[in-house]
Amino acid sequence: MNRRKLLLGSGVALSTILAGCSSDEAADEGNGNGDDGNGNGDENGNGDTDGDDNSSDDGNGDETQPDSNDEEPREPVVTKIGLVSEWEKPGDLDENEIESGSIDERNWSAFQFEIHVHEGELEFTYQYDLYGPENIRRVNYSDTKSELIDGDGRLAYGQSFYIDPGNDWPAGEYRAEVTIRDEISGEVSETESTTFELR
Repeated sequence: MNRRKLLLGSGVALSTILAGCSSDEAADEGNGNGDDGNGNGDENGNGDTDGDDNSSDDGNGDETQPDSNDEEPREPVVTKIGLVSEWEKPGDLDENEIESGSIDERNWSAFQFEIHVHEGELEFTYQYDLYGPENIRRVNYSDTKSELIDGDGRLAYGQSFYIDPGNDWPAGEYRAEVTIRDEISGEVSETESTTFELR
């Protein structure tokens, strides 16, 4: 059996609590299932929240082309996580990163990772967790996506999503954690994290 790797593309927003939709698709909003029933994700989402998280997907983008001269396939690597002032295209995490967001309105969160595209196929699951002050988890969401990509090799991919703080979310430092699983090879990235302020 031929094992293949999947990846997320730079700038693609998936249709989930954490993301939007892949490549040329527009993100669809729907309802997910949170711990308290107040989370919003896409039609396939199962958002798990501990607060009044109303995260939704609204991003667009596309992946960069795979590097066909890359070495053997290996596990995905999360390269960056952060808040952005706006998200319209790949590279916005680098160009529009901000240190803090607002506790009273929606905020863009984004992450980038590298994954190996094998024989033009991608299938991946991302896990996004957001912890607030006192280490209380406010967002717990995962989604699986697949798509076809021209080429073979290592690919950089980006994902964006809205964080919509609930009424009971306190201002303070929040920690975002992201993990990527390649569903073709079964390899999983190290969990990476970053912190930012919601004021």
